[in-house]
Amino acid sequence: MSESRVVSGLNTDVRFEEHVFHVQTEDRGRDNPVIDTLVYCGGQILEQIKTDYAATLGTDPAVEDITRMLEAQHREVVRRARQGQFAAERPTLVDGEVGRLDLTRALEEIARSDDGLELFELEFQATGGTSGLRGMLRVTCVRSGEPVGGARVTARLVAEGQAPAPLFEAESGEDGLVDVAVALPDGRRGAVLFAAECGPGGGRLRLELG
Repeated sequence: MSESRVVSGLNTDVRFEEHVFHVQTEDRGRDNPVIDTLVYCGGQILEQIKTDYAATLGTDPAVEDITRMLEAQHREVVRRARQGQFAAERPTLVDGEVGRLDLTRALEEIARSDDGLELFELEFQATGGTSGLRGMLRVTCVRSGEPVGGARVTARLVAEGQAPAPLFEAESGEDGLVDVAVALPDGRRGAVLFAAECGPGGGRLRLELG
């Protein structure tokens, strides 16, 4: 594959309730061998997923192999969007307020699926403070109602026209709880997007910064 050659990208619009998500997957080329998927909603980047294919396919992969990886990654993210993993309420961050994911439609979609997906509910209780983001995040399996321990939990700052900025990464305890205490860049507006993933399960929660 020549240095300038890249695999054609994919773009898909997914409607979930009142949301329309745009999923865009691209090959960044031989000089940057990454398959990059972005999920947009309302002009904001909600999620970015990168896969370094050089580690799997070698330094001079065939176009057909890159295409298969690109298509598989795109299909997986589109599936997640259709099942509501990127849909969340947008509460303003206020001391003591609880942010929760609206689950009704997502549960209906998962009930009709047979891919083993588990949906997690993320619930954030703000505890306040003079600056930054402070509170307790709870991760619960919707099907069983049990807390999800060992989930990889991340938080990113998202703003219109900008790539998500990582803020936080931790693992939920056996009680499904994660203690959140992170600084926020001065003057930045937007929202904090929490994500929790464990095996075939995942969930999202978006909190607007007031």
